[in-house]
Amino acid sequence: MQFHETTLPALARHFLEGIGLGWKQRNKLLANRQARFSRLAEHDDRIVAHIAGLRHVNGFDRQGAFGESNDEIISREIFSLLIRACETSDADGFMACAGLAEAMPHLHGAFLAAMDWVSPVHLHDVMKDWRIDSRLRRLTQLRLLADPRFDELNLTIDPPQTQAELRLLLRAARLRTRPDWVQETFDERIGSLDDDLQQQLCAHYLLFDSRCRKRVLQYIRERIASATAGMEYWTTLLASEPQGLGESLLRNLLELTGKTDRRYLVTLGWLGQSRHMPALIDALDSAEARIAGTAISMITGSIPEEDGWQVTAPENSAGRLPLPDKARFVSWWEENRHRFDSGVRYLFGCKREPRAILELLKETVLAWRPSAAWMLQRMNPACALDTEAPAFRQRRRLVNLESMI
Repeated sequence: MQFHETTLPALARHFLEGIGLGWKQRNKLLANRQARFSRLAEHDDRIVAHIAGLRHVNGFDRQGAFGESNDEIISREIFSLLIRACETSDADGFMACAGLAEAMPHLHGAFLAAMDWVSPVHLHDVMKDWRIDSRLRRLTQLRLLADPRFDELNLTIDPPQTQAELRLLLRAARLRTRPDWVQETFDERIGSLDDDLQQQLCAHYLLFDSRCRKRVLQYIRERIASATAGMEYWTTLLASEPQGLGESLLRNLLELTGKTDRRYLVTLGWLGQSRHMPALIDALDSAEARIAGTAISMITGSIPEEDGWQVTAPENSAGRLPLPDKARFVSWWEENRHRFDSGVRYLFGCKREPRAILELLKETVLAWRPSAAWMLQRMNPACALDTEAPAFRQRRRLVNLESMI
């Protein structure tokens, strides 16, 4: 098909804006407590369609891609322009994006995220002149290391120089089941890292090194006991321990907390047993009602907004956990309690068994999928799933996991 010369810039602008806006919207979608994986798949299919469209409008002036808005380059523009450079083998365009992102570190996230959407062949073509060692180049290599599609690039693994590099290396080691890539010892680094990275390092050693398991679990218990803020992920690590240890650890944790304590309610949610429902229902009258409602969802898989036990606006502020209505939930529970065996541990409404969790990952809400994916991998370290990857790649991975369980 032949396009009129004035049509190409307009088409390119349309596709680029669709890619950039789609990516920004996607970041919010991944944390959505109502949207399910099927919605992410539909959203990602639109991004893929925009990328495909770019391949047919090569040859336009990239400097005019966003018109006057080029004066204020933002992350979504870097994301889409970088993809365009790769998909059209525009090495100069790629280097321009790399240079800008190198100079503006807040663009690193968008630059690295674009790597999930480009093909290895195209990326190899545009990266071959990027030979200067820089922080962004090291981060890019570590990001690519997590994706087996890029193995042909013969990426090197150097000791991480920054926390950002260690974060990406830990991610790659988990997704590729390559503990040998991480040389740091637990006690050597744990005290110098920020909270998020401490959690990732603990997860790495729980997953791959049974020799320091006891030490890591003790450290996690100390962190939970010392603070209430940000303890949800720490509790996730305890809850996922196999062979009954997770349940034992959580029960020990209950003894350290009061029944109105946020940690107590989160722990009940991770225990996943319906016999604790009376305590959670009582907490729906407390200041921690939102946390209690979340713990109920962790056990039952019920969503307040969908199942009719959410307090209506204005009490439910945008961006906050839903405020549950106690009377409405009690009514829902009376109708549905027969589905739950008091002696069984549940995760978002499904039994904590590998095949059940795999089915959960195919259909559950997006905000719950990272926890479910971690639980599955803790049962089998080779069963890693990147819940932030493009949906079409996640679909293929889910099919592969079927044969591994």
